[in-house]
Amino acid sequence: MARSNPYKKPLRRARATALLVVEGETEEAFCNYLKRLYGRDTGLAVSIHNARGMSPDNIVEVARSKCCQISFDRVFILLDQVPPFQLGKSKQTIHALKATVWWSEPDCIEGFFLSMMGSKPKPGADSTYCKSHFHKDGLSESQKLEWERYGKLFPKERHDDLRKSHPMLDNLIRLFSNTL
Repeated sequence: MARSNPYKKPLRRARATALLVVEGETEEAFCNYLKRLYGRDTGLAVSIHNARGMSPDNIVEVARSKCCQISFDRVFILLDQVPPFQLGKSKQTIHALKATVWWSEPDCIEGFFLSMMGSKPKPGADSTYCKSHFHKDGLSESQKLEWERYGKLFPKERHDDLRKSHPMLDNLIRLFSNTL
């Protein structure tokens, strides 16, 4: 009976990969904060790609071009709340990529942050209203681009309560912890 070689290294397995395409720098910083909290030793490597604040069609196109360069097991796209008819030809691309699209409610990521902070934006509030109130009550324009700042604004201890009323936060946490 042959003995196994004690110096032989075990086979390495490829980790599952996921691509998360976000619209801008604010979303990228927030997702990096969540990734640092929940993304360790999960067996899933999540790449966050910033599409630099273009239209929804362009963001979907950025996801498609990124998937042409590198093969990902799963694709997720985080968009601002936009009427679905504005996606146009991107619906076919989303279907071809088998991508999951998450919509930020209400209207923009800053409005989502305001609702998580407990100050719901008034109905019909546009993105400029949400951004100005978030800069006043939450983080300034430059602070919201630093992922460390979100730890003070949304500490991990509050996430379980926030997940119940904010499905997008729940989806992001489940993505980074590989339970989606």
